[in-house]
Parts: sequence; C-alpha cells; structure tokens
Amino acid sequence: MSAGCMLGAPSPHQGTNQSNTALCELGKFTVHVRTMCKRLRRNFTAVAEWCQEHRHDSVDEQQKTLNAKLRGHYQYYGRPPNSRSLLKFYRGVVRIWRKWLNRRTRGNRLTWERYTALVRLASSAAASDLLPYHRDLRSACSTGA
Repeated sequence: MSAGCMLGAPSPHQGTNQSNTALCELGKFTVHVRTMCKRLRRNFTAVAEWCQEHRHDSVDEQQKTLNAKLRGHYQYYGRPPNSRSLLKFYRGVVRIWRKWLNRRTRGNRLTWERYTALVRLASSAAASDLLPYHRDLRSACSTGA
C-alpha cells in the first residue's frame, strides 16, 4: 500500500466498502470512516474508461455526466470524516477529465488556464456544489471567520 493511502489505523473490518477508525474527539469516541484505496482506484479506473469512450462528446454533456458521477460518489461515500477521500476523488476526476480533453486537440495543448476557462464556460453551477463538505470551509476562509 502506498503512503498516500494510509490516513489512519488499519481497519479490522476486511471486505467492507469503507474502513473504520475510532478516534476520541472532545472526550467522546466517534467512528471515522474513510474510503478504501482499492475502491478509489477502481472508481478512478471507471471514470478514466468513461472519459476515454466519451471524449468526443460535447463538453457540456461530459460535464453533466461527470457531475452526476461525482454526486453519486458523494452520496455513497459522503460523511464528514471522509472529506479527505472525497477531495482526493474530486481532484483525481478533474485530472483525468483534463487528460482526456487534452487528447481531443491536435497539437494545441490544453493548459490548466484554458481548462478552467472551458469548464467555467460549460458550467452553470458553482464548483463548490460538487464538494459539499468543503463548501463550509471555503465560506469560512473567505469571510475570515
């Protein structure tokens, strides 16, 4: 297992979709859940295969489908203690999608600046809607609270 996958103690529950770690916060034990690395890799592979098959579809259609895939992932794995894994999945999907959009062009590279401009053009929803557990962090940072 790579060092990036070790977020907490190993799980005694082998074969579950999520690994559990009991931590003490403010004198109370809570179960912290995180997505298993195997599941993340499998989901990344599925997203990469989908992006490869649908790379010639319009960017709007791709974005709508990827947003639906992200929402489904968040609904299944989404718990506040699992926000690191959700962020890791979001960033991985962004990286994979840019890679396959970059392969659509002939000779012109798709830089991160052009990619963000393209996504902003195709996007009607805010990017913070895709990451529900980090929305509060962004608003807290911007207001100075």
